Amino acid sequence: MNCSSNNNQGRTENLVFLNKVFYDNTGSSCPVIYPLTTTSEAFTQQLVISSSNSGNCGCSSGCNCSNNCDFDLCNAQFTVTNSCVTVTSAALSEAAEFTAEDVTVDGFPVTSLTLENGRYFADLSGIMTQLTRCPGTPVDRHICGNCNSCDDCNPQCDNDGHFFLAEVGGPWEMYLNITIDGYVSNGRCSRDFRLCMRTRTDAAGNFPVTVDASNNFALQCVNIPCQSQGIAPSLRFNFEACGMLLNPVLTIDPTTEQPGNGCPAPASLILTASLVITPKINLQVVRPSLFAINASEVTTCCDDLGQCDDCAPSSECGSQPIAADSFACQYCGDTNSFRF
Repeated sequence: MNCSSNNNQGRTENLVFLNKVFYDNTGSSCPVIYPLTTTSEAFTQQLVISSSNSGNCGCSSGCNCSNNCDFDLCNAQFTVTNSCVTVTSAALSEAAEFTAEDVTVDGFPVTSLTLENGRYFADLSGIMTQLTRCPGTPVDRHICGNCNSCDDCNPQCDNDGHFFLAEVGGPWEMYLNITIDGYVSNGRCSRDFRLCMRTRTDAAGNFPVTVDASNNFALQCVNIPCQSQGIAPSLRFNFEACGMLLNPVLTIDPTTEQPGNGCPAPASLILTASLVITPKINLQVVRPSLFAINASEVTTCCDDLGQCDDCAPSSECGSQPIAADSFACQYCGDTNSFRF
Protein backbone atom coordinates (compact mmCIF):
# COMPACT_ATOMS: atom_id res chain seq x y z
CA MET A 1 0.00 0.00 0.00
CA ASN A 2 1.25 3.45 -0.88
CA CYS A 3 1.17 5.37 2.41
CA SER A 4 1.36 8.71 0.60
CA SER A 5 -1.96 8.19 -1.18
CA ASN A 6 -5.44 8.80 0.18
CA ASN A 7 -8.77 7.06 -0.22
CA ASN A 8 -10.39 9.90 -2.15
CA GLN A 9 -10.13 8.17 -5.51
CA GLY A 10 -10.72 10.37 -8.53
CA ARG A 11 -10.15 13.63 -6.66
CA THR A 12 -7.51 16.10 -7.71
CA GLU A 13 -7.78 18.36 -4.64
CA ASN A 14 -5.11 18.37 -1.98
CA LEU A 15 -6.03 17.36 1.55
CA VAL A 16 -4.96 19.94 4.11
CA PHE A 17 -5.81 20.93 7.65
CA LEU A 18 -7.04 24.54 7.93
CA ASN A 19 -8.39 26.55 10.82
CA LYS A 20 -12.12 26.68 10.16
CA VAL A 21 -14.01 29.58 11.79
CA PHE A 22 -17.22 28.29 13.38
CA TYR A 23 -18.18 31.51 15.13
CA ASP A 24 -17.24 35.15 14.56
CA ASN A 25 -18.81 37.99 16.52
CA THR A 26 -18.10 41.26 18.32
CA GLY A 27 -19.28 42.32 21.76
CA SER A 28 -19.00 45.56 23.73
CA SER A 29 -18.39 46.31 27.38
CA CYS A 30 -19.72 49.23 29.40
CA PRO A 31 -18.35 52.68 28.48
CA VAL A 32 -15.59 54.19 30.57
CA ILE A 33 -15.22 57.94 31.20
CA TYR A 34 -11.64 59.14 31.47
CA PRO A 35 -10.58 62.73 32.24
CA LEU A 36 -8.25 63.63 29.39
CA THR A 37 -5.75 66.47 29.44
CA THR A 38 -3.26 66.46 26.60
CA THR A 39 0.32 67.67 26.76
CA SER A 40 2.82 68.49 24.05
CA GLU A 41 5.09 65.75 25.44
CA ALA A 42 2.46 63.02 24.95
CA PHE A 43 0.66 64.22 21.79
CA THR A 44 1.78 65.56 18.44
CA GLN A 45 -0.26 68.48 17.17
CA GLN A 46 -1.10 69.97 13.82
CA LEU A 47 -3.18 73.15 13.69
CA VAL A 48 -4.67 74.32 10.41
CA ILE A 49 -6.31 77.76 10.26
CA SER A 50 -8.59 78.90 7.45
CA SER A 51 -7.52 81.64 5.08
CA SER A 52 -10.92 83.36 5.29
CA ASN A 53 -12.96 84.89 8.08
CA SER A 54 -15.64 82.95 9.93
CA GLY A 55 -17.62 86.20 10.15
CA ASN A 56 -17.25 89.94 9.85
CA CYS A 57 -13.82 91.33 10.49
CA GLY A 58 -13.96 93.04 13.86
CA CYS A 59 -11.23 95.62 13.24
CA SER A 60 -10.17 98.29 10.80
CA SER A 61 -6.97 96.48 9.88
CA GLY A 62 -7.69 92.76 10.03
CA CYS A 63 -7.23 89.97 7.49
CA ASN A 64 -9.45 90.64 4.49
CA CYS A 65 -9.75 94.20 5.80
CA SER A 66 -8.17 97.34 4.49
CA ASN A 67 -4.60 96.90 5.78
CA ASN A 68 -4.26 93.10 5.39
CA CYS A 69 -2.85 92.48 8.88
CA ASP A 70 -1.43 89.20 10.15
CA PHE A 71 -3.66 86.79 12.07
CA ASP A 72 -2.02 85.60 15.26
CA LEU A 73 -2.94 83.59 18.33
CA CYS A 74 -2.50 86.41 20.83
CA ASN A 75 -5.36 86.14 23.34
CA ALA A 76 -6.95 83.51 21.11
CA GLN A 77 -10.23 81.91 22.16
CA PHE A 78 -11.13 78.54 20.61
CA THR A 79 -14.72 77.40 20.10
CA VAL A 80 -15.12 73.70 19.31
CA THR A 81 -17.99 72.75 17.00
CA ASN A 82 -17.12 69.14 16.17
CA SER A 83 -14.74 66.44 17.39
CA CYS A 84 -13.82 62.92 16.37
CA VAL A 85 -11.75 60.28 18.17
CA THR A 86 -10.24 57.19 16.55
CA VAL A 87 -8.79 54.59 18.91
CA THR A 88 -6.01 53.11 16.81
CA SER A 89 -5.00 50.57 19.47
CA ALA A 90 -6.58 49.28 22.68
CA ALA A 91 -4.60 46.70 24.63
CA LEU A 92 -3.99 45.63 28.18
CA SER A 93 -0.91 47.14 29.77
CA GLU A 94 1.98 45.03 30.93
CA ALA A 95 0.81 45.60 34.50
CA ALA A 96 -2.56 43.96 33.81
CA GLU A 97 -3.29 40.53 35.27
CA PHE A 98 -5.30 38.56 32.72
CA THR A 99 -5.12 34.77 32.98
CA ALA A 100 -7.04 31.65 31.95
CA GLU A 101 -9.11 31.94 35.16
CA ASP A 102 -10.56 35.19 33.80
CA VAL A 103 -11.92 33.56 30.60
CA THR A 104 -14.78 31.10 31.01
CA VAL A 105 -17.20 29.19 28.81
CA ASP A 106 -20.43 28.19 30.56
CA GLY A 107 -18.66 28.99 33.82
CA PHE A 108 -15.64 26.72 33.17
CA PRO A 109 -12.22 28.43 32.94
CA VAL A 110 -10.38 27.75 29.70
CA THR A 111 -7.44 25.35 29.83
CA SER A 112 -4.77 27.92 28.96
CA LEU A 113 -4.48 31.46 27.65
CA THR A 114 -1.64 32.86 25.56
CA LEU A 115 -0.99 36.14 23.78
CA GLU A 116 0.49 36.11 20.29
CA ASN A 117 0.89 39.14 18.04
CA GLY A 118 -1.80 41.12 19.83
CA ARG A 119 -4.32 38.26 19.87
CA TYR A 120 -5.32 35.96 22.72
CA PHE A 121 -5.60 32.21 22.18
CA ALA A 122 -7.67 30.17 24.65
CA ASP A 123 -7.35 26.38 24.65
CA LEU A 124 -10.58 24.44 25.33
CA SER A 125 -9.19 20.90 25.27
CA GLY A 126 -9.44 20.47 29.04
CA ILE A 127 -13.13 21.42 29.32
CA MET A 128 -14.60 19.79 26.22
CA THR A 129 -16.24 17.02 28.31
CA GLN A 130 -18.08 19.71 30.28
CA LEU A 131 -19.13 21.61 27.16
CA THR A 132 -20.20 18.62 25.06
CA ARG A 133 -23.73 17.37 25.75
CA CYS A 134 -25.34 14.15 24.61
CA PRO A 135 -28.53 14.43 22.53
CA GLY A 136 -31.59 14.94 24.72
CA THR A 137 -29.63 16.14 27.75
CA PRO A 138 -31.40 19.09 29.41
CA VAL A 139 -29.79 22.43 28.86
CA ASP A 140 -28.41 23.36 32.28
CA ARG A 141 -25.50 25.73 31.72
CA HIS A 142 -26.33 27.43 28.45
CA ILE A 143 -27.56 31.00 28.66
CA CYS A 144 -29.52 31.74 25.51
CA GLY A 145 -32.66 33.78 25.21
CA ASN A 146 -35.04 33.13 28.10
CA CYS A 147 -34.28 29.46 28.71
CA ASN A 148 -34.32 28.16 32.28
CA SER A 149 -32.29 25.37 33.85
CA CYS A 150 -34.52 22.57 32.54
CA ASP A 151 -36.08 24.13 29.47
CA ASP A 152 -34.83 23.90 25.92
CA CYS A 153 -33.21 26.98 24.47
CA ASN A 154 -34.65 28.88 21.56
CA PRO A 155 -34.13 27.00 18.27
CA GLN A 156 -31.56 29.48 16.99
CA CYS A 157 -29.02 28.44 19.63
CA ASP A 158 -30.27 25.11 20.97
CA ASN A 159 -27.46 22.54 21.43
CA ASP A 160 -24.86 25.00 20.17
CA GLY A 161 -25.34 28.02 22.42
CA HIS A 162 -22.56 28.60 24.93
CA PHE A 163 -21.92 31.55 27.21
CA PHE A 164 -18.53 33.25 26.90
CA LEU A 165 -17.27 35.61 29.61
CA ALA A 166 -13.98 37.51 29.82
CA GLU A 167 -13.35 39.50 33.00
CA VAL A 168 -10.66 42.06 32.26
CA GLY A 169 -9.29 43.98 35.20
CA GLY A 170 -7.19 46.51 33.26
CA PRO A 171 -5.48 48.90 33.07
CA TRP A 172 -5.76 49.63 29.35
CA GLU A 173 -3.29 51.39 27.08
CA MET A 174 -4.94 53.41 24.32
CA TYR A 175 -3.49 55.17 21.28
CA LEU A 176 -5.67 57.95 19.90
CA ASN A 177 -6.13 60.11 16.85
CA ILE A 178 -8.20 63.20 17.69
CA THR A 179 -9.62 65.68 15.18
CA ILE A 180 -11.26 68.89 16.37
CA ASP A 181 -13.04 71.49 14.22
CA GLY A 182 -14.26 74.94 15.20
CA TYR A 183 -13.34 78.60 15.00
CA VAL A 184 -10.75 80.74 16.77
CA SER A 185 -10.95 84.45 17.55
CA ASN A 186 -8.14 86.80 18.59
CA GLY A 187 -10.24 89.88 19.28
CA ARG A 188 -9.72 91.23 15.78
CA CYS A 189 -10.57 88.36 13.43
CA SER A 190 -12.15 84.92 13.52
CA ARG A 191 -10.97 81.90 11.55
CA ASP A 192 -12.11 78.33 11.08
CA PHE A 193 -9.58 75.81 12.33
CA ARG A 194 -8.88 72.11 12.42
CA LEU A 195 -6.64 70.58 15.06
CA CYS A 196 -5.25 67.08 14.71
CA MET A 197 -3.68 65.39 17.73
CA ARG A 198 -2.04 61.99 17.82
CA THR A 199 -0.63 59.95 20.67
CA ARG A 200 3.11 60.35 20.41
CA THR A 201 5.10 57.28 19.33
CA ASP A 202 8.22 58.77 17.85
CA ALA A 203 11.79 59.59 18.75
CA ALA A 204 10.51 61.68 21.66
CA GLY A 205 9.02 58.58 23.29
CA ASN A 206 5.99 56.32 23.55
CA PHE A 207 3.09 57.85 25.52
CA PRO A 208 -0.13 55.78 25.46
CA VAL A 209 -3.20 56.99 27.34
CA THR A 210 -3.50 54.69 30.36
CA VAL A 211 -7.12 54.06 31.41
CA ASP A 212 -7.45 52.32 34.77
CA ALA A 213 -10.77 50.53 34.28
CA SER A 214 -12.25 47.05 34.69
CA ASN A 215 -14.44 45.63 31.93
CA ASN A 216 -16.42 42.44 31.39
CA PHE A 217 -17.21 41.04 27.94
CA ALA A 218 -20.09 38.57 27.58
CA LEU A 219 -21.33 36.79 24.45
CA GLN A 220 -24.16 34.29 24.44
CA CYS A 221 -25.12 31.60 21.95
CA VAL A 222 -21.47 31.04 20.99
CA ASN A 223 -21.15 28.11 18.60
CA ILE A 224 -18.46 25.68 19.80
CA PRO A 225 -18.04 22.53 17.65
CA CYS A 226 -17.15 19.10 18.95
CA GLN A 227 -13.66 17.68 19.20
CA SER A 228 -12.66 15.93 15.97
CA GLN A 229 -9.78 13.48 15.41
CA GLY A 230 -8.46 14.39 18.82
CA ILE A 231 -8.36 18.11 17.95
CA ALA A 232 -10.35 20.44 20.19
CA PRO A 233 -11.60 23.88 19.12
CA SER A 234 -10.05 27.00 20.58
CA LEU A 235 -10.98 30.63 21.10
CA ARG A 236 -9.07 33.54 19.66
CA PHE A 237 -9.91 37.12 20.40
CA ASN A 238 -8.54 40.65 20.50
CA PHE A 239 -9.64 43.96 21.93
CA GLU A 240 -10.41 47.28 20.32
CA ALA A 241 -12.38 50.37 21.32
CA CYS A 242 -14.31 53.35 20.04
CA GLY A 243 -14.21 56.77 21.63
CA MET A 244 -15.80 60.20 21.77
CA LEU A 245 -15.15 63.51 23.55
CA LEU A 246 -17.54 65.23 25.94
CA ASN A 247 -17.22 68.97 26.49
CA PRO A 248 -13.85 69.50 24.77
CA VAL A 249 -12.07 72.75 25.63
CA LEU A 250 -8.94 74.12 23.91
CA THR A 251 -6.55 76.55 25.58
CA ILE A 252 -3.05 77.77 24.80
CA ASP A 253 -0.36 76.07 26.83
CA PRO A 254 1.07 78.93 28.95
CA THR A 255 4.43 77.19 29.19
CA THR A 256 4.90 77.41 25.42
CA GLU A 257 3.61 80.91 24.73
CA GLN A 258 5.93 82.84 22.47
CA PRO A 259 7.03 86.25 23.78
CA GLY A 260 7.44 89.31 21.63
CA ASN A 261 5.34 91.83 19.80
CA GLY A 262 2.44 90.40 17.86
CA CYS A 263 2.98 86.79 19.01
CA PRO A 264 5.42 85.89 16.21
CA ALA A 265 4.78 82.14 16.53
CA PRO A 266 1.79 80.08 17.72
CA ALA A 267 1.90 78.26 21.04
CA SER A 268 1.09 74.65 21.80
CA LEU A 269 -2.52 73.85 22.69
CA ILE A 270 -4.01 71.92 25.59
CA LEU A 271 -7.16 69.83 25.17
CA THR A 272 -9.25 69.04 28.24
CA ALA A 273 -12.30 66.80 27.86
CA SER A 274 -14.07 63.74 29.15
CA LEU A 275 -12.94 60.86 26.97
CA VAL A 276 -15.65 58.20 26.67
CA ILE A 277 -14.15 54.83 25.74
CA THR A 278 -16.22 51.75 24.85
CA PRO A 279 -13.98 48.65 24.78
CA LYS A 280 -14.92 45.86 22.37
CA ILE A 281 -13.92 42.24 21.91
CA ASN A 282 -13.67 40.37 18.59
CA LEU A 283 -14.21 36.66 19.26
CA GLN A 284 -13.71 33.70 16.93
CA VAL A 285 -14.10 29.98 17.58
CA VAL A 286 -11.75 27.98 15.36
CA ARG A 287 -10.74 24.35 14.92
CA PRO A 288 -8.39 22.71 12.42
CA SER A 289 -10.54 20.80 9.93
CA LEU A 290 -9.54 18.57 7.03
CA PHE A 291 -10.33 20.09 3.65
CA ALA A 292 -10.04 18.97 0.05
CA ILE A 293 -8.93 22.32 -1.33
CA ASN A 294 -10.21 24.01 -4.43
CA ALA A 295 -10.92 27.43 -2.99
CA SER A 296 -11.31 31.11 -3.78
CA GLU A 297 -10.30 34.00 -1.56
CA VAL A 298 -12.88 35.71 0.63
CA THR A 299 -12.73 39.50 0.27
CA THR A 300 -12.29 41.34 3.57
CA CYS A 301 -11.97 45.01 4.41
CA CYS A 302 -8.59 46.54 5.20
CA ASP A 303 -7.89 47.66 8.73
CA ASP A 304 -6.44 51.13 8.12
CA LEU A 305 -7.06 52.71 11.52
CA GLY A 306 -4.59 55.49 12.14
CA GLN A 307 -3.27 55.55 8.60
CA CYS A 308 -5.46 58.42 7.43
CA ASP A 309 -4.37 61.99 8.10
CA ASP A 310 -7.43 64.21 8.54
CA CYS A 311 -5.21 67.29 8.38
CA ALA A 312 -3.58 66.39 5.07
CA PRO A 313 -5.12 68.49 2.25
CA SER A 314 -5.20 65.45 -0.04
CA SER A 315 -6.72 63.11 2.56
CA GLU A 316 -9.79 61.19 1.40
CA CYS A 317 -10.00 58.88 4.38
CA GLY A 318 -12.37 60.94 6.48
CA SER A 319 -16.04 61.57 5.88
CA GLN A 320 -15.26 65.25 5.25
CA PRO A 321 -11.78 65.49 3.69
CA ILE A 322 -10.17 68.91 3.55
CA ALA A 323 -9.94 70.38 0.09
CA ALA A 324 -6.52 71.61 -0.95
CA ASP A 325 -7.48 75.30 -0.65
CA SER A 326 -9.90 75.07 2.28
CA PHE A 327 -7.41 75.79 5.04
CA ALA A 328 -4.14 77.67 5.06
CA CYS A 329 -2.21 78.55 8.16
CA GLN A 330 -2.54 82.23 8.51
CA TYR A 331 -0.09 84.94 8.73
CA CYS A 332 -2.24 86.24 5.83
CA GLY A 333 -1.00 84.19 2.91
CA ASP A 334 1.32 81.76 4.66
CA THR A 335 0.23 78.30 3.49
CA ASN A 336 2.33 76.25 5.91
CA SER A 337 0.39 74.64 8.73
CA PHE A 338 1.38 75.12 12.35
CA ARG A 339 2.99 71.87 13.58
CA PHE A 340 4.13 71.14 17.10
